[in-house]
Formats: sequence, structure tokens, C-alpha cells
Amino acid sequence: MTSCSVGMHSKRLSAADMHLLNKAKIGVVNAGITAGILRKYGFSSILLLDGKSGKKENLKSKLCGCDVIIGAGEEGDAAKAAEKLGVPFIPASAVTIILPDGIRYSEMVFPRLPKNFKNETIACAQACEAVKVISGIATPIFAPLAFVAERDGLKLRKVKLKVK
Repeated sequence: MTSCSVGMHSKRLSAADMHLLNKAKIGVVNAGITAGILRKYGFSSILLLDGKSGKKENLKSKLCGCDVIIGAGEEGDAAKAAEKLGVPFIPASAVTIILPDGIRYSEMVFPRLPKNFKNETIACAQACEAVKVISGIATPIFAPLAFVAERDGLKLRKVKLKVK
């Protein structure tokens, strides 16, 4: 069994939870580290895309059918695609769940990450939030609340993002 513990007490996933994860389709844009962690959690249908390839409309069509979209790097196009497709989006700049009928990605002020910032702590948090959204084992963190990485990249802290 797998457990999930970002922002909550560690909780074991049941066989039914694992079945949900196995059936879910996760779109991952510019977040290869996160895709590897998602596989370890039991997600088997992971669509890994480079957000720079193709047109923005093409990104939306490629992500069609995903239950959750996770982004990193230049995540704005992935956020727009998630909004248009009506699915939750999990960014890396501040790990939170952006619902299609909630506060938009473009309405929030995100912290700037250093260019080419790759962090396993953030990737683990994104994967754990995906587990929460799909399985319902715990309450995900919804925008404007978010987890952001400390400067050392080893710890996350909970913050409230500013809304424009």
C-alpha cells in the first residue's frame, strides 16, 4: 500500500483508492519529475507533454479526457487548457488545486521560481494533491491557499496567495 502525507497526517490508501488512481488519467505538462512520482503512487495513465511543442489549442486537444492536469515551468498555457477542459489544475510555482469554477490561475499572484527550478519536494506535493483530488482520502489545498517551497527547497510552507 501507498501513503500520502503532504499537509495532512499520513493516511494509507485502500485497494479501492488504488483502483481509482489506476483508472484516472493525469495530464503532466513540463513536469517529468512529478510523472515519475505519480507512477509510484499507482497512477498508470499519465500523459507527459512538453508545453512548448505545438500550438496552445493543440495542448488543449492533447489533454482532453484528463481528470487532473499538473504543470511546471511555463505553466500558464496548461492552466488555460485545464480551465477550458473543466478539470482541476495543479501548478508547481505554488502547489494548490485550481478548480475550473473557482479562482482562475490568471487571477492569482504566484511566487517566482528560479529558471529551470526542479524540485522533488514540489513534485511530491503535486502528486499528493492529485491523489487527494482523485481518491478523496483527504481535503486538498484549494486556491488561494497553497504550499510554496522554502529557499532551500527542502520544506514547504502553507501560504495564502494574493488575488489580483
